Amino acid sequence: MSLLEIKNLSHSFSENVLYNNADFSLNKGEHIGIVGQNGTGKSTLIKLCTGQLLPDDGCITWQSKTSIGYLDQYAEIDMGLDMKSFLKTAFSHLYDLEEKMNDLYENIQDGDFQNLNTAARYQEELERQDFYLIDTKVEQVATGLGLLAIGLDRPIAQMSGGQRAKVILAKLLLEKPDVLLLDEPTNFLDKEHIKKTEEFIRKNIAGRKSKMARGRQKQLDRMDKMETIDQKEIVPFFHFREMPLTNTEHLNVKHLSVGYHYPVLSDINFAVNGGQKVVITGFNGIGKSTLLKTLVGQIRVLNGSFSFSEQVKLQYFEQDLCWKNAEKTPIQIVSDCYPSLTIKEVRKNLACTLNPCNFIIMDEPTNHLDIQAKQSLRTALKEFKGTVLLVSHEPDFYKEWIQKMINIENIVKKG
Repeated sequence: MSLLEIKNLSHSFSENVLYNNADFSLNKGEHIGIVGQNGTGKSTLIKLCTGQLLPDDGCITWQSKTSIGYLDQYAEIDMGLDMKSFLKTAFSHLYDLEEKMNDLYENIQDGDFQNLNTAARYQEELERQDFYLIDTKVEQVATGLGLLAIGLDRPIAQMSGGQRAKVILAKLLLEKPDVLLLDEPTNFLDKEHIKKTEEFIRKNIAGRKSKMARGRQKQLDRMDKMETIDQKEIVPFFHFREMPLTNTEHLNVKHLSVGYHYPVLSDINFAVNGGQKVVITGFNGIGKSTLLKTLVGQIRVLNGSFSFSEQVKLQYFEQDLCWKNAEKTPIQIVSDCYPSLTIKEVRKNLACTLNPCNFIIMDEPTNHLDIQAKQSLRTALKEFKGTVLLVSHEPDFYKEWIQKMINIENIVKKG
């Protein structure tokens, strides 16, 4: 029997039909990739499989006792924990068992052999599952994913999106589920971290699934190829409304130190002129997002200073997508902000910034975009006559139109 069987699946959002009587199966040991444009139902399929959404019609059946590990594309995680505490939640069932065992030992009275035997069985189970090696396991996985360098005591709230994604992956690998469901796991990772993460996951899974891996290529060679779905291509469109500007200095940063409680970047100096297109680069977790959040006033300055020109009208697009009400559609959100617009006008402006500006700050804007959307956004930023300050880990996105590069790694080395 397959681990997962989907029969006659139908699902839609309003008039947009995503699945119509679709069938799908996932067999033990298979590695399957789901591809397609934004909005065609990739994330929806995973949410249907995890029970976050109910299908309009059809059946989704998991084999009994199948354990599932799930990483969503927004790397959602409990921000109140540090890394080590979060990773240890992978063994919460063992900590619960330890608590039961300790309660029994503490309350055992002379001649209470039944509870004594029960406590002993609990201890044997803990030893069988390497409970007393949890700290070692956590360190091994954290090292393999390049997380140990930032410290196991690092608060989740102070991590970049890429670090949070890898922390969730680390927890999933510690849990050793039967099935890993990964929704855009590389969204927040740069090329170097994508490669290292892929290598570690393959090595980790291969160690457990080596028997299952044998003969997989033969299965793939015999596999029937699916016919291409006749679907109209969605062509995204972006446009930024502009305000007048001069080519004088728009932003000046002097000896700036940024961080939450202590500096992650220190003595930063750079300037951006009006109309200039600038990209900030550096490895995941170095502090690029922290720098942008400081510049837009979300985080207080630790030391040094920065100033924008009086003529600057700023628009900031942050990496983490936050909505006050996640149940509302994009049309409802824009309508609430601009009640004077008709529905037709709202639809027309959904891909535009309704507030005109002359300085755009963007933090990893391509994380959740497909190829067509990236091309459209690249064109819009290239044609935008104002100033752009961009954080990105995708050189192919910015290399043709950027005018200045600030490599944060070079700043750190000089410091």
